[in-house]
Amino acid sequence: MSSEDMNIFDRAEQLNDLAKRNPEETGTLLLQALELLEEMAQTVVGLEADLAALTEQVDDLDDDFQEICEDIYGEDEDEIFEVECPNCGERMQIDEGILEDGSITCPGCEELLEFELGCDCSDCCGHDDCKDHGDCGCKGHDHE
Repeated sequence: MSSEDMNIFDRAEQLNDLAKRNPEETGTLLLQALELLEEMAQTVVGLEADLAALTEQVDDLDDDFQEICEDIYGEDEDEIFEVECPNCGERMQIDEGILEDGSITCPGCEELLEFELGCDCSDCCGHDDCKDHGDCGCKGHDHE
């Protein structure tokens, strides 16, 4: 089997066997080792180029996938609110999900902060401000 027909691992193994059987042939071993090293370097360069191309393709596919998800499900960006702990003054950012949960523990002082969501009556009954209109007739919330 010629060295062109052998893979890198087989060639390295052949060099190792040759070195063990004929330690006096260091010149030949060194030349073959340098040829093998060059082949390995070329293989690594090829693999790096392939990896770069695949990485670019995966990034493009990820971008396309994100666009498709946004088209199907719409934007999933929660609005972010900044709040300040009345106990220690720590500022934090929270999203709508935390507001809907109704509370969060302050990371600064571990005080439980509770949130009360008010009614945006223009969404449910058309009034701009139900406090000015008394009982608006909306069910499931009060205006106090």
